[in-house]
This record gives sequence, structure tokens and C-alpha cells, in this order.
Amino acid sequence: MADNLTLELALLIHDLATNVVDVDKKIAAITKMEGPAGKDGADGAHGKAGERGPKGEPGEQGPQGERGPMPDHKWDGTKLTFQKPDGKWGKAVDLKGKPGTDGGTVIIRSGGSSSGIGTLLPGTSDDPTGIVVFQAGNAVNMPWPAFISSIAGAIDMGVESARRTDFVGDTIIYRGEAAPGSLESNPVWKIKRIEFAPDGDVTEKWAGGTAAFDKVWNDRTTLEYI
Repeated sequence: MADNLTLELALLIHDLATNVVDVDKKIAAITKMEGPAGKDGADGAHGKAGERGPKGEPGEQGPQGERGPMPDHKWDGTKLTFQKPDGKWGKAVDLKGKPGTDGGTVIIRSGGSSSGIGTLLPGTSDDPTGIVVFQAGNAVNMPWPAFISSIAGAIDMGVESARRTDFVGDTIIYRGEAAPGSLESNPVWKIKRIEFAPDGDVTEKWAGGTAAFDKVWNDRTTLEYI
């Protein structure tokens, strides 16, 4: 009887061992399913700023820009006023100046390339090529013939008339004269166009070929000049 019990126990142990092996194989054969994704963790602490990098080398100098347009001008007697970039008119500057005390006289001739002022300046006796005018903090280059013609016109026309001066580039000036208080849209102006050639010659022409006070200042650029 003891032998039978021992045999049964041995068979039971064998069956259990076999079943364990089968279970292990079944577990290994089972496809694992991926579980749901977990929530993101909290952000970590902000790191310290890195050291500043080295300064880069300066870039090459850009090309020189084109000369800006000449600002609009107007005369009131011998006072010249420039228009600011914001459209407002600057302070009038009286170019007549105070009377001298040394008794000297400087004569400025309009209509020519020579003014005689070159002899008063250091260096050679040649006339300058231009003059720098400061208006609202901006430096504007005015060609010398245009400057001389403007000054001469302010003196020659007298102070009893209203005048307008319009610079178109560096080669053309429109100058108008009318009675004080005249509107620019009324046909009560006499208008002259002054052209400066590259060789220094100055040509003056009147609108319509006459100096009659029957032109409209606002139409100055479309009129015929003879």
C-alpha cells in the first residue's frame, strides 16, 4: 500500500510540474496590451541664462543714398522760409542782414555765374559750387547759382510784393510775384522760370513771354515759358 501511495504522489508531482510548464508557455505566448498613457509630469525649474556670446564684427558700410528732394521755399520780402518734413513752415530768416559798419559793399549780379563773393572767401577767387542751409536740423545743399539768383531776386523785386519761390531739383527755380495778400489760385501773378545749365549758364524765361500780372501761381509748372 505504501508503494502505491508513493507512486501516486510521484505521478501527481509529475502532473503538477507539467502543468506549470504549460502555464508558463501560455503566459509567454499571451500578447501584452499597451496600457493608457500617463499624464505629463510637472515642468522642471527654469534654468539659468547662459553667458552672453561674443560681439560680432561690424558689417560693411552701405552705399551712399541719393540726395533728398529740395524742400519747398517761400519768400516774404527778404525773409526766406523752408517747409519742414511734417508740412509746417519753419521760422522765417531775414537774409538782408543788419547794415555793415565798415562801409564795404558787395554787389550780387543775377543772371550770371559770377557773384564776386568768391574773392571774399579764403582760398581761390572762384565762386563756391553750393551753400549749405540748415532748416529744422537738416542740412540742405543749395547750388550756388540758385542761391545767388534767389538773393538777387529778393532784393531786385522789392519788399512791397508777395513772392513765391519753388525749387525743382537742382536746376530749375520758379519765382512768382503779386500784390501782398494775393491768393495762389488767382490770375494775379507774374511768374519767371530760371534754369541752371551744367556749364553754369543761367536762363530766365517769363510765363507767357511777358511779365504781366495775369498768371496763376498754382499753374506754374504747366505754363509755357518764353
